[in-house]
Amino acid sequence: MKTEQIRKIIGQRIKHYRKIHSLTQKQLSARIGAVSTTYITNVEAGQKGISLEKIYEICEFFNINVSDLLPIETKDDEDEKEKVVLETADLLRGLEISQVRMFKTMIAGVCFDG
Repeated sequence: MKTEQIRKIIGQRIKHYRKIHSLTQKQLSARIGAVSTTYITNVEAGQKGISLEKIYEICEFFNINVSDLLPIETKDDEDEKEKVVLETADLLRGLEISQVRMFKTMIAGVCFDG
């Protein structure tokens, strides 16, 4: 996995947990200290890397594990993912094209919502 991909995934996950906790980027930056709102914006966009120290602080603040932020997948995870993808494809084949498009839009909104 490339550095850019890792940064983007970590950023998306930080944004996800920030939104779950109904925090603005400014509020999160104040809570983890010594970082600016611009820094949080850039990290969430995958444009800037984040130190392990800040990752730990964010995890501690949100009461989550480091593995919840880092893109770590095992062989079992990959096998399960492939199985779910194939099952989902089978389900989609039985739908009308309008339903498939709606599903795609919903998934994109959940995974990549800005």
